[in-house]
Parts: sequence; structure tokens; C-alpha cells
Amino acid sequence: MVTYATMRKHKPDFLLHSGDTIYADGVIPSEVKLADGKIWKNLTIPEKAKVAETLEEFRAAHKYNLLDDNVRAFNTEVPIFVQWVRPRWS
Repeated sequence: MVTYATMRKHKPDFLLHSGDTIYADGVIPSEVKLADGKIWKNLTIPEKAKVAETLEEFRAAHKYNLLDDNVRAFNTEVPIFVQWVRPRWS
């Protein structure tokens, strides 16, 4: 996740993360065919092959993000405050 490397480069005092920190409602396919015919290969884990429904699968969505070097480096250096507001209609 290159965005985390870019944010880290600016040496922020903290990150205020508003919204979801994982995507539990999507799968990560092992391969994606690009418009030019090339194949993009994703780093995957078995738990991300389906939509999260169990506690273990939700935890795996967090685990998946932590596989990224940029995320881990950012997390070691920058305090993160996470907020999530439930919509009125839920």
C-alpha cells in the first residue's frame, strides 16, 4: 500500500483515520487480468478468498493489511486514531 509510504515520508504527528480500516466485504483474487492482457498477481491469504462472515475472517482482513511492509512501517512510527460513525439508517 504505497499510500502509507507516501504519508510516512511526510513524518506526520498522527493519522486520524475516519472510516473502515479493512475491506471485509470483498475478496482478494490471486490473479487479475489487466486490460492489456497481462496478469497482475496479488499477495493473498486463504481467508480473503471470500467475504468475511466469522470473527476469524474479520481478523484475517486486519492480518492481510499487516502483510504490507509500508503499513507495518507506518504503524511503528505514527500514532493512529480511528473513528467510525454508524450511519443513521443502520
